[in-house]
Amino acid sequence: MAATSLSISILIVAWVIWILLCSKCLDNALHQLVVVASGSSALQLKQAKALQETGWWSSTTIQARSNYSSVCLWDGIICNAGGSVTAILRSNQRLGGQLIKLNFSFFPNLDSLDLNGNNLTGLIPFEIGMLKSLTYLDLASNMFVGPIPSSLSHLINLRYLDLRQNKINGSIPSEIGMLKNLTSLYLSSNMLIGPIPSTLGHLTNLKYLVITRNKINGSIPSEIWMLRNLTYLSLDSNMLVGPIPSTLGHLTNLKFLFIGHNKINGSIPSEIGMLKNLTFLSLYSNMFIGPIPSTLGHLTNLRYLFLDQNKINGSIPSEIRMLKSLTSLSLNSNMLVGPIPSTLGHLTNLRYLGLGQNKINGSIPSEIGMLKSLTFLGLYSNMDAKKSDPFTP
Repeated sequence: MAATSLSISILIVAWVIWILLCSKCLDNALHQLVVVASGSSALQLKQAKALQETGWWSSTTIQARSNYSSVCLWDGIICNAGGSVTAILRSNQRLGGQLIKLNFSFFPNLDSLDLNGNNLTGLIPFEIGMLKSLTYLDLASNMFVGPIPSSLSHLINLRYLDLRQNKINGSIPSEIGMLKNLTSLYLSSNMLIGPIPSTLGHLTNLKYLVITRNKINGSIPSEIWMLRNLTYLSLDSNMLVGPIPSTLGHLTNLKFLFIGHNKINGSIPSEIGMLKNLTFLSLYSNMFIGPIPSTLGHLTNLRYLFLDQNKINGSIPSEIRMLKSLTSLSLNSNMLVGPIPSTLGHLTNLRYLGLGQNKINGSIPSEIGMLKSLTFLGLYSNMDAKKSDPFTP
């Protein structure tokens, strides 16, 4: 009987101890939840205040959205499950003001920042490098001035960077080569100067590289061959000099290549015929010399070929007949000689054919009549280079 009473006493004591321990655990758990909730709530308030201070949301809008407590309901704001802002998407809102007004330190989880087309002025602040979680940054079509901040190199998760159509000056910082995850880089229509940094060759995931309409000088860096995933390369309307590096032939995924309106010289490298996926090739308005390489005939997916306004000589290669997908062929304003090859008649998808201002002679081949889709044919200002006789049909 005594033994039974002892067992019951032990069980009661054990039960009381278990309750006390569980209560303590529960208190700790509740305390942690309160701390987390309190921290999350504090961050939300800081984020709301930081967004309000930009002036990009009217006070009427903020009041309609229950003030700071529901920043996740504001226009263009996306939050995660914990209520922290992960995206600010306010493109084409004519917001005005300056980006420096946004306190970046309160947005540790920001993944996307899209302020395209908002008349924003001033510098791109150095502090933007604090947005370590950023994968998408679009500041295009504003009025930013000054240099590209080197602190952008801290955004190692960035995949998309668009700074086109601003008034950004200075050179492209070499540190941009640290953005190893970048797939799209748009810097066109600014006031950038200096050379293309060789460190761009480190961006091996890059698919789109657009630096059109700046004042970039120097030569095309040979390291560009390392961008094996590149499908779109546009360097139009700059001040680039020197030859096209033969290593460009390694970019076998390239579909669009724009290098027009520069001061590039030398001959068109035969390696360009290795770009089998190319659909658009623009080399117009440069200082190319030498013949059109016969290897261009390998580009069977090519639809647009612009070689006008150069100093290309020699005859039109017969291999051009292999470009069956071609819709536009512009060879105007060169120093081409010899007859028009009759094999041009095989290009039955051709709509535009420009051969004007050369030294082409001979007669117009009857096979031209096979080009049933042709809407423009330019043969003006050609002649026999020796006799200076008019180009006769």
